[in-house]
Order: sequence, then structure tokens, then C-alpha cells
Amino acid sequence: MLPTLHDNPEESLVVLGIDPGTQATGYALVEQQGENLSLLSSRCHYNATSDGHPKKLLHVHNELKAIVAKWRPSEVALEDFVFGNKQAAVAIGEARAVAILAAAQSDLPVFLYKPAEVKLAVAGSGGASKQQVQQMVQLHLSVETLPPSADATDAISIALGHIFKRTAQKLIKARTKT
Repeated sequence: MLPTLHDNPEESLVVLGIDPGTQATGYALVEQQGENLSLLSSRCHYNATSDGHPKKLLHVHNELKAIVAKWRPSEVALEDFVFGNKQAAVAIGEARAVAILAAAQSDLPVFLYKPAEVKLAVAGSGGASKQQVQQMVQLHLSVETLPPSADATDAISIALGHIFKRTAQKLIKARTKT
């Protein structure tokens, strides 16, 4: 049985998971209702390569605002990046900032997770392969297939990882009260 995050097991938690990028941004909405997990929606937004960088960031922002308005998530979980290629890190950081701005404009709490944290929460190992994480996502959500976009699948795993971390925190808090 999956512990819930709320005192009321009928209360729903909807997490918007985001894998930010300027070329492609993955989005997923995962709901925890009691002990049940459901994938509400997932997709990848692609920007035209001919769009300039500012226009790409605007598209990401507008897409996120529309998703938040339509689905009204409870919380937002984003992939934080591991510093590597400086140019890529700056572009991803800007896309992440645009996502944080969209969430803040709707007064949504934002949580950042490194890829290893998500892998640990979802697959049990911070060094899990993409394939192992995808298999665990399928098991956790009881789905046979995942979206063809790796960015959308990453967004699902980010949302799930957030739910699992919050659940673990609730369990720890409940144990320390007794």
C-alpha cells in the first residue's frame, strides 16, 4: 500500500513534472489519489529550430502557462541539471527559469531534482539506466507503453520521483511524532 501525502486519503495530489529544454521540453501530469497513481497527460513541446532563443523561451513559458491553467496541478517538479557543457547548461538553465516563473505566477510550489535523485526515487538506484527507469515508470503507473519522446518520459519520472520523495518525507514525519 502506497502511503498518501494527505490526512484525507480521498484528496488528490497532481504533480506537473517538467524536463526543461529550449529545443524540446517534456511535460507530464501524475496524480496520486489515495494509494493510486495515474498518468493524466504527457507530451513533448518542440520549438522550431528557426526560432531565435528568446522566442523559444517564450514558447516554453506560454505552453507551461496553458498546461497549468488547464490541469491546475498542486505542485511542480523540475529536473535540475548537472553542470557539463557550459553552453547547454546556460540554455537549459534559462528554460528551467522560465518554467519556475510560470509556476510562480500561479503560486505553485516548485521542487528541483538532479537526475540521480529521480533515478534513485523511481528505480531504486541513482545510477539506473534510462531503460531501467522507464521500466519502473511503467510498473508504478501500470501502463504498457510510454510516450515515444524521451523528454516526456523523463517528465513522468520526475513527477513520480517527487511523489515518492514526498511520501517518504510524510512517513518519516509520522514516525518521529510517535
